[in-house]
Amino acid sequence: MPTETHLKLRPIQGFFLIYLVLAGLVTADMGILMARNPVVRPWVLGDWLINLQGGLVRRGLTGELVRLLANRTPLSSVSIVIVLQLALYAVLFLSVWKLLRRSEWPFWVAALAFSPATLGFQILDPFGGFRKEILFLAGLGVLLCLLANDSFGDTGVSLYLTLLLAISALSHELVLCYLPYFAAATAITIEDPRRILRVLAAPALIAFAAASFVALHPGSARTADSICTSLASQNGAGLAGICDGAIEHLRDTPAQAREGVRRIAQTPAAYRIYGLRLALALLPVAAGFGQLWQCPRNRRPLLILGAAAAVSAIATIPLFLHAIDWGRWIYIHIVCLALLLFLIDLDRQRLQVIPAIQSGTRGRPLLQLVLAFALLIYAVTWNLPHIVTDSNRNGYLGLFRFAARRSK
Repeated sequence: MPTETHLKLRPIQGFFLIYLVLAGLVTADMGILMARNPVVRPWVLGDWLINLQGGLVRRGLTGELVRLLANRTPLSSVSIVIVLQLALYAVLFLSVWKLLRRSEWPFWVAALAFSPATLGFQILDPFGGFRKEILFLAGLGVLLCLLANDSFGDTGVSLYLTLLLAISALSHELVLCYLPYFAAATAITIEDPRRILRVLAAPALIAFAAASFVALHPGSARTADSICTSLASQNGAGLAGICDGAIEHLRDTPAQAREGVRRIAQTPAAYRIYGLRLALALLPVAAGFGQLWQCPRNRRPLLILGAAAAVSAIATIPLFLHAIDWGRWIYIHIVCLALLLFLIDLDRQRLQVIPAIQSGTRGRPLLQLVLAFALLIYAVTWNLPHIVTDSNRNGYLGLFRFAARRSK
C-alpha cells in the first residue's frame, strides 16, 4: 500500500474556519469599498450592469436581470450587485469548507486553502476581485458538493449544469474557456462513459449556443451608448461614471484590445512578475498531484483533471491576447484546480482507499514548526496581481499598508 507523508495539523482546520470567517468579513468590506471607489466602480460594478437595452449583447444577462429587479423593488442597482457579489463569495467559501471539513490537511491542501491565488485573491487585489468569474466559480463549488454527495441524480446534475452554464456564459463569455473543468468534474465522479454523455449533452449544446451568441453579438459604440442611457436615470443611486469601464470597452474592436495587451507584453517585468506568481500558485497544485498519484485509484481522475487543465489552458490563450487581466485568468485556473483536487482527495478519504494517514511529522515538533512557518510565509508574503501595474503589493503586508492609507 502506498504511503504518504505530510504535515498533519488537525488544529489547522480550526484556523481555516477562522480564516474563512475573517476572509468573508474583509471581502464584504472590500466589496463595499470598491463599489464606492470612482476609479474601480466602472469595472467591478459596470460589468455586472451591462444590460440588453441596446439590443442583444454579450455579458448582458445579469445587468438586465439587475435592471428589472431594481425597477420593481426599493433596492438600487448598486445594492443588488453588491449583495449578489458577496452572496457568491459566501457560496464559494461554504463549498470549499464542505469539501475540506473531513480533510486530513496534508500540506498541499493547507497551502491551496490559504493561497493568495485562491480564496484570498479579492482581498489582496480588491481592484481585480468582484468580477463575474465568481458566478461560475461558486457554481463549480456547488456542483462538486452535489457530485460528492451523489444525491442529485444524473438528470438533476445535467439540469443544474445547463442552467449554470447558460447564466454564466451569457453573463461573461470567459466561462467558455474554462468549460473543461466542468466536464472534468462530471467525468471524475461518474465512471460510466454513457452516463457522462447523458449528463453533459445538454450543457454542451448550451455552451455551443453561447459561443455562437457571443460571436454574433460582441457589442458596439451604439450598444454602449444605449446601455449608458438606460442607466442615466439612476445616477443618483451611485452610478455616476459607471460607463467609463467595462461598458465603455464594448466599443473596442479586437484590434484595439490586442493593442492594449501588446503594450503590456513589451514590458519585461510582466513576464518576471507573472512567471514567479504562476510558479508559486502551482506549487501546491503540483504537490497535490504528486501525493494523490501514489494511490492507484486516484490516477484516472488526476489524468482527467490534467487533460482538462491542458485543454483549458490552450482555450484561455485568446484571453491573454485580448485582455490585460492576466492575473485573473491565472486565478480562475488555480481555483478550479484546487476545487477539483479537493474533490479527488475527498473521494479517496470517503472510500478509505488509503487508511488514515500517519503523519511523517508526528512526534517531530521541530519539523512541524518549520513546516507551519513555511506555510505562513507562503500564505502572507505574495499576491497575484490582476494586472501588472498592481504588482507593487506584497501579500498581506501590502494589504495592511492599503488599509492604513484608507484610514487617513
